[in-house]
Amino acid sequence: MCAGSIDLLQQTIPQGLTLPTLTDFIELSVGGMLSVGGIGSQSFRYGPQVENRTELEVVTGEGELVVCSPSQQAHLFDAVRCGPGLFGIIVGTRVRLITAPPMARLYHAFYSDLVAFLADLETLADDGRFDTVQGFALPNGAGGWQFQLETTTYFTPGQEPNGATLLAGLSFVPGTQSAQDLPDFDYRNRLAPLVAFLKQIGVWSLPHPWVDLFVPAVEAATFRWAAATVNTRSPYAAPSDHTPGHTAPADLAPARYAGQCPRAHTHPGHHRAQPECVGNHAGYAPRPT
Repeated sequence: MCAGSIDLLQQTIPQGLTLPTLTDFIELSVGGMLSVGGIGSQSFRYGPQVENRTELEVVTGEGELVVCSPSQQAHLFDAVRCGPGLFGIIVGTRVRLITAPPMARLYHAFYSDLVAFLADLETLADDGRFDTVQGFALPNGAGGWQFQLETTTYFTPGQEPNGATLLAGLSFVPGTQSAQDLPDFDYRNRLAPLVAFLKQIGVWSLPHPWVDLFVPAVEAATFRWAAATVNTRSPYAAPSDHTPGHTAPADLAPARYAGQCPRAHTHPGHHRAQPECVGNHAGYAPRPT
């Protein structure tokens, strides 16, 4: 069985250490996450999980076990990170750790205006007042959409954060803000009750893609509306024949779209980005039959 982030946290948190970046669902395998990036609500500060690994053990296509890092077999180290298993299978990793906070205060607030919501997400990613930043688009029950801001600040008991100061200047609907204090591990494993419920009602085993897409900030508002308008179907409510994309009853699995504002670090080889994008497109674009 492949180890997941939850297994690592169960070992590191008692020692006062944690991973810099985590996905919301922490039961995914470590190797799998590194093969696709590992984006989390801390990525605006620490980058994705692939930027927080100093060494990998990889089984190549020839069946050879190779240790790679930025200074050893660097070409393989770069290829397998976000390489979806095409260049080798990640079977081991050396992880960068940071100090684990004792507590987390989780904030939520709702918006009715998309432009204001996206502007606040960018502001928070830039000014760094919170330790995590992300948001969600949710049906508002009247045929439209509302937008939920989710942020976190870590703290030590006796040094509680000032919520009024942290939320100052944001454009959420007044009175919709809330806060909840959680021990660090409970915060990072906060999806566990939802996952347990979905397993209990028998829908967890149905296909439920969870995909991260990078969208330019200047196009985020247009993209969000397109996604919210067109893709409003959920796999959780598929009928007995598992027909893909069956419309979900609102009381069972309302559509939910997550959004984050990661600030990508400029890679030393960023001048190669455009040629690589062209090459990727040529390699994966549909070919005429």
